[in-house]
Amino acid sequence: MDSPPGVLPVTRDPDFYNRLKPPPDDAPLEALLDYWQRWADVYQSSYRPSEAVSRRLLEACVANPELLTHFLEVLPDADSTPAKVKNIYDKAITEQKFDDAWREKVRKWLVFNSTYFINELVAMASKAKDNDKDGEVVREDAVSSLATVSWTHAEPLLRSLMATGHSRSMTLALSLFYEHAVEEKDLAGEERYRRDLQAIATNRAQPGYSRSLAVDTLSINEWSGRDDWYLALFQDETLLEASDSEFSQTPLMTLFNADEKKWVPIMSKLVESKDMNVRTAAATCLLYVDDQELAKEALVPLLPWLSNANWAKDTSNQRMRLIQLLGSIKVPESVTGLIALLDMDASELPFGRAFAAEEAMRLSGHVQHRLGDIVGHVGRAFVDGPPVGIFVLVIVKAAVDLEFGHGERLVAEHRDGQLAALDEGLGEEAGEVLPRALDVAADGIAGIALGSDDRDADGRAFVDRL
Repeated sequence: MDSPPGVLPVTRDPDFYNRLKPPPDDAPLEALLDYWQRWADVYQSSYRPSEAVSRRLLEACVANPELLTHFLEVLPDADSTPAKVKNIYDKAITEQKFDDAWREKVRKWLVFNSTYFINELVAMASKAKDNDKDGEVVREDAVSSLATVSWTHAEPLLRSLMATGHSRSMTLALSLFYEHAVEEKDLAGEERYRRDLQAIATNRAQPGYSRSLAVDTLSINEWSGRDDWYLALFQDETLLEASDSEFSQTPLMTLFNADEKKWVPIMSKLVESKDMNVRTAAATCLLYVDDQELAKEALVPLLPWLSNANWAKDTSNQRMRLIQLLGSIKVPESVTGLIALLDMDASELPFGRAFAAEEAMRLSGHVQHRLGDIVGHVGRAFVDGPPVGIFVLVIVKAAVDLEFGHGERLVAEHRDGQLAALDEGLGEEAGEVLPRALDVAADGIAGIALGSDDRDADGRAFVDRL
């Protein structure tokens, strides 16, 4: 990524950009600009700097207006911010500075985050309506922004949306009334709108958009009984993915992601529930932990899913995600489950089993499993596998203690070092296969055929020759 304008490029360690380790408030300005340019547009409102850093970034933009478009999403949430941005914008227009793209981006920010172009924002918000085809509310962004920058203009519009009788528009209006009541400390209003939103969230007849928005809105603040209400939703399998038209929402993730340190231990216990829906919902949450320090703790309770496909509902390839996560997060306890997966029916997770084979090999030096034994499991699993193509894994010489290093991960390749295609034609000469396949050769190198292809009789013969 290019450095921000006016900032000299610096070669940094990749860990510098770790989302969980932002530079401190008093870090050099160049470091803050470099780091937050990387994340400002990616996570937008879900990942923001501290208020102190936001103020420093705004000050940098005032000094060097060319920077502004890089940091609009992380400016301070202060009443004075729009005025400062407007001053920068007006000066750029007067002096004819910067290109049209810069001007359009800054002006759009002002439309949605200030009252300087309020008539334009009201006009856009007035076009809000249910979109049944896409399962959304047209111009939701304008309605939400209007409620933030001018409640006086927003309130009559929201009441008109409530009167339409259209579920999505009504729920959007209710959610904004609720947020306003919370902000104004209107306890009676908060309680009234909360009851309405709770009814929508638990009503299976409501569109997925409405149910998901209701749950998300009720997750924004603490209230008596909130956590118990949230966990009770786990019994409802239709909230695992709240479908609306062609799209699905995951409302049960919002509160979990807001405080992972609190919820990971709770979800780890819930995966032991006898209720399949509860177990599946908790497992899904644990598969999407952002905090890398919690990642292993989150994955360990899910290891029974490796050897038991019926342990939880696999609604969106979550079991495959578990296997893939084990490739980047070292969990030695997973080897037994990975090996069990390799011995299962050949039709089950064919590509997932390829990942499982690699991870079992990678972790073999960390547990009491002989490399040759694991290779045997790999061979038996894939010689009888489904038609997923044939390729050969060549395992480079392992260290004496069988510890696979970073550069020694399993790679599918030919003798000449070129990557082999996953579905490579089997009519080609197969004489390059290493001797003693499915075992470790005398030179410490093993060749493993993974998968078979029933579409080609020669393919089966090729596997038999191994």
